[in-house]
Amino acid sequence: MIRQRLIVGASVVAAGLLVAALLVRNTDADAGVVSAENVAGSASDASVGTNRSAIPDGPFDSQRVQLEAAAANGDAHAAFRLGQAIAHCLNYSPVASGRAAQRMAELIAQAGTHIRIGDRPLGDERSIDMVLFAQQEGERLCTDTDSLRTTPPTLDAFHYIAQAAQAGHPGAAALYPDLAFREFRTPAELIENADEVERRRERARSYLLRSVRSGAPEALLAASKAYSADGWLARDPEQALAYWLTYAATDDFRRIPESLANERTAELEGMATASQRERAAAQAARIMGLSGGRADAQ
Repeated sequence: MIRQRLIVGASVVAAGLLVAALLVRNTDADAGVVSAENVAGSASDASVGTNRSAIPDGPFDSQRVQLEAAAANGDAHAAFRLGQAIAHCLNYSPVASGRAAQRMAELIAQAGTHIRIGDRPLGDERSIDMVLFAQQEGERLCTDTDSLRTTPPTLDAFHYIAQAAQAGHPGAAALYPDLAFREFRTPAELIENADEVERRRERARSYLLRSVRSGAPEALLAASKAYSADGWLARDPEQALAYWLTYAATDDFRRIPESLANERTAELEGMATASQRERAAAQAARIMGLSGGRADAQ
């Protein structure tokens, strides 16, 4: 019951944040550009850095004016912070934990199996963990972003993320595919804007390859998603699993609840053949070996 009462703060908004963070739109791109073998072969001489800003990380609202000025002057990390905040937090609505917990407890008690997250009822332990994780991620990303809602930005998230990704920021490169195709909401719009869609797809490939060579955790996770069944590169179970196993060696991975991490591992392993699983494990070990046992080692 305690766990149930802690949950609801995320019920709609934070769950949406989690979906945005964990899924990318499928654009049926071709395969074979960003492989774990290619990354392993070049990880030792990766050149992509963290693109740290001259502005130290701090509360977004108090730094927003500085960040906007720095981004306008070409600061990649400032552009990334702005793009990330706008992408995830423009419509963020904090919910008081007490009221949220009460609502979630009521939903679980009343809904039975009628409300589901994916194929699981709302009261399932993994559903609870998912909503709790989404709530935590929402708070992590969106605390101190009230100014975005009181004074909306004149430039959108994609503008800043594209700027930062082009400059080599690995976090922006990982987020780029989530935003690049968002404005094309229907198949007809994708067809009508086919040339621009293809240009963005090629950029996404290039940015992702460059960023995974840095060992950045967010890039490894993005590569795993890109090759998954719901990804934007052609489905490749071996590559999806290899990148996921490499991501699992990073500190970022520890934020994910164990039940969700285990479920994702089992899902990716289930999509791969025995030989693909063996090769994926070998590729992940090779990448980690080149970075001293940690995928995110610099």
